[in-house]
Amino acid sequence: MADGRTNGAGRPRLPLAGLRCIDYGVWHAGPAVTAMLADMGADVVKIENRHGDPTRRFSRYHGYSVRLPRGDCVHMQLSNRGKRSLSLDVSTERGRAIATKLIADADVFVTNLREEHLRRVRLEWADLEAINPRLVYTHVTGFGPEGPASARRAFDTLAVAQSGLLSVFNPDEPEPFLFGLGDQMAAVTGVMGVLAALHERTTTGRGQLVETSLYGALLHLVAMPLHIQLAIGEAIRPPARDEVFNPLTTWFRCRDGKWVMLSENMPDQKWPLFCVCVGREDWITDPRYENLRARGRHARELIHEIDTILATRDSDEWVRVFADADLAVAVISTLTDVATDEQATVNGYIAAQEYPDAPFTRRGAGFPVAFGGHARTEFARGPMLGEHSVEILHSLGYTNDDIRDLVDDGVVGAGDTAEADQVTGSAERSP
Repeated sequence: MADGRTNGAGRPRLPLAGLRCIDYGVWHAGPAVTAMLADMGADVVKIENRHGDPTRRFSRYHGYSVRLPRGDCVHMQLSNRGKRSLSLDVSTERGRAIATKLIADADVFVTNLREEHLRRVRLEWADLEAINPRLVYTHVTGFGPEGPASARRAFDTLAVAQSGLLSVFNPDEPEPFLFGLGDQMAAVTGVMGVLAALHERTTTGRGQLVETSLYGALLHLVAMPLHIQLAIGEAIRPPARDEVFNPLTTWFRCRDGKWVMLSENMPDQKWPLFCVCVGREDWITDPRYENLRARGRHARELIHEIDTILATRDSDEWVRVFADADLAVAVISTLTDVATDEQATVNGYIAAQEYPDAPFTRRGAGFPVAFGGHARTEFARGPMLGEHSVEILHSLGYTNDDIRDLVDDGVVGAGDTAEADQVTGSAERSP
């Protein structure tokens, strides 16, 4: 396969350059694995059926439009940046033959489709291992490959519900949350598995099956409170803001209405510096606050006194004062704050992303790893449905006449011939 990056001019060679990946996934958890591999330089071909990944047609989230100017979804650009799209009906013999030609020369195959669908189209691990023994086959499931929930349909919110994550934040009643935590965490663990399997392949010469799940990834995310629960046999409850034992590990409202978070885990060493910062040097010798144990006994009254002081200045002033004293501090940001945070943009954590209708660009969530000391400042866009079908088929040896026949027979969608109809959800399309 040729290098499929669409905006790589002038960009330094990335560590996965030359790695060939096939994405046969939908929504986010599976496609995000290959999006991150593409961020690291891999050439990723996304196989979509003639209607495309259903993410393309996702339009609203709790009343908010998530459409871009050409009608595709912002999530499509997040989940599929830097890939090439092959619109292909793999349920047909000719479609599967094209897919297996691609897979025979690939390094990685990633899917989050259900086992029943993979079995029907003969794209399970056993099928593909026979074609390409060096293939790293990565399957992202909802609840894991074994157990009573293994065959259930799963989406991010369901895995979050079962993982205990909501109870960590509020044990008494679930509260609304932004979706995507399970999908994104599963993708991160999927990338870890891919890279480990590729490393092992350098010594064994063989690929292997890599499995992860939304549920398992979320349990990994809550590992610290879960580990305490398993160790002591008792669920821990987050304390109220003024009930913490260490008053330098809580949050305070400032004059501008924003909150600053302190997280000082060397409280006795840093206590005098904090007292100087807030203009209460008398607290340094106050016997009520002479050490952590003493401050813990008087934590509530001390926190309320600190509340009064921090309410006299804006959050950015307090962050600057505490940071200058080498105290551990951060503002509690909203996503609106993050969107304009210089710390996010200068490191490429939020970056420009090109779009099909040049010179239109937009900003999006970037990739948080830099290589060679170069922060990434621009990201390749996601492909339009079937945008690269002809190019990919040519690379496999198909002639223009062959491709025309495949398009006419509905096996392949290419450019404007790729269907964009609304498709109702079905079990085979669910991760």
